[in-house]
Amino acid sequence: MFDELSAPPETFDREMPQRKTTKPSLRSELGDSVRIFGMIYGGMELSEAKAALERERAEGHNAKLQQWEAERAAFEANQEAQSERRTRHLQLLETAKAISSQMAFAHADTATLVLMVVRIMQSMQGTFNERQRRLGVAERLLRREAQARPDNARLREHLGATLVSLGKLEDAQRQYELARQLGIDSAEVNTILGLLYMRSGNSTYGAEAFLRATEASPEDSRLREHLGAALVALGETEGALRQYELARRLGGDSAELHTILGMLYMQSGDRTEGLAALLNAAEADPGSPEPQLNLARYRLETGQIRQARKRIQRAKRLAPEDLQASLLDVEALMMLGREDAARRAAENVVKHHPESIEGRRLLEKLKSDGT
Repeated sequence: MFDELSAPPETFDREMPQRKTTKPSLRSELGDSVRIFGMIYGGMELSEAKAALERERAEGHNAKLQQWEAERAAFEANQEAQSERRTRHLQLLETAKAISSQMAFAHADTATLVLMVVRIMQSMQGTFNERQRRLGVAERLLRREAQARPDNARLREHLGATLVSLGKLEDAQRQYELARQLGIDSAEVNTILGLLYMRSGNSTYGAEAFLRATEASPEDSRLREHLGAALVALGETEGALRQYELARRLGGDSAELHTILGMLYMQSGDRTEGLAALLNAAEADPGSPEPQLNLARYRLETGQIRQARKRIQRAKRLAPEDLQASLLDVEALMMLGREDAARRAAENVVKHHPESIEGRRLLEKLKSDGT
């Protein structure tokens, strides 16, 4: 909200560093001195320079000076406005501290004041430690006010957001749930609740929260994806497929969306739609190796080995050191019966990825088959 307060001021004076005074009369005199100095430097006598300057003014050729003056005035006015805003915000913070120290949270506008102070503190720039310290102050203010006003849903919502920023996710989840129960049943609150429930491993509550979010904002494709992910976690493939398909129809076009759609179609037995979705994923993110590898895996499963190798080679061009691409290449070469090439590829995998258990397994298998 107040990001402009921390932005560095414009450096208008880079061309004329000597024009620093704020008094109009001195500024005008300094401008005259600069012009006269330039004329003298160009070969004029002092009297000639003064006369030339007067002629310029008389003939109306001082437009550049006027432009400088106007820009200077605008710059100084902007600086004064920013200074005034900083002062007001600091005064507001001091007021909040005084209220906090006096435990005076009884009057009707305190909740609004606390929320305003919290927003200001959260918007202020600074180091990570400074921001964490301010978030801690915001948490204490919000907790105290929420205790005094337990039915205020806005306080619960803002306390939840502050706790998320502090990494206190379990407590944040409780505050967002209270905010929802107190009347803020918005798509935003339910989405955050859903994400918090999913993070804690409660996919059932996560799905319920995302369902409420989609009811509040039915045209939001991202919410459909969130609900689909929760249903996948619950093993409800058919319901998940419906949600991801809705997300696609609502404009979702990410590689991740198309990839999950492809996998879900494959699981449901619809390989045609599954392949189409995987191809869409590769088109949506042509610079990533993962969609190419997903297509390669499909081709390997369906016995299209040479087409699989083409996808693997594309992935390796995009990410030469990608472990999964190298492992799939070994498998494809083995399926083609090219044992020597597969062994060399496996040796290369072990050389560059000594931590790969699968790479060592494939190499040992190739060596034992060759003996």
